Amino acid sequence: MRQSISKFIPILAALLAAAGLSAYLTKRTQPRVGVVDNNVLMSQFSEAIQAQKNLDALEAEWKANIKTIGDSLHSVMDSLSDRYAKANEADRKKMQDHLNHWNEEYSRYTGAVEKMRTLKQKEILTPVLEKVNGFVRNWASQHGYQILLGTGNGGVILSVAEAQNVTHEVLADLNKLYAVPTAIPRDSIKNASAGK
Repeated sequence: MRQSISKFIPILAALLAAAGLSAYLTKRTQPRVGVVDNNVLMSQFSEAIQAQKNLDALEAEWKANIKTIGDSLHSVMDSLSDRYAKANEADRKKMQDHLNHWNEEYSRYTGAVEKMRTLKQKEILTPVLEKVNGFVRNWASQHGYQILLGTGNGGVILSVAEAQNVTHEVLADLNKLYAVPTAIPRDSIKNASAGK
């Protein structure tokens, strides 16, 4: 019996070694995969926040201008409506032309604002997005990820294990690398100068 068991020991050892090698190779060949939520990066990255504030300021300015033109248009309409019923045909034609002119100006300006909004969004946000994408590629490489997927609203990835979600790690490193230096209070500068 002892002799028959000893025959199988080399075979058993070979099988265990093959199983161990297979498990090792399986672990080594599986890529490290992570997921990053792009919406979180673009809503919480300090430069993206500043870019959005800049866009919001432009948007507020454009809305104020549209409101001014709209108020002027309503004022013209009110003024014309009072006089329109009493006016002769030639004056009515002039009033209608005047009103059409204001409507065209309003439409032209709102159309121009829409075009400007699209251009400014691209101009202001594209460099930030390119910076984020470049950072994420480098981050993935430095942290051993062969695949780093991005997701957001309407994304293909519907669920991810918390271990694969590296969004907050990426965001922390991104904000750390591109941290905006804080200003030194003037009193500190004066006090430091006075002490010298």
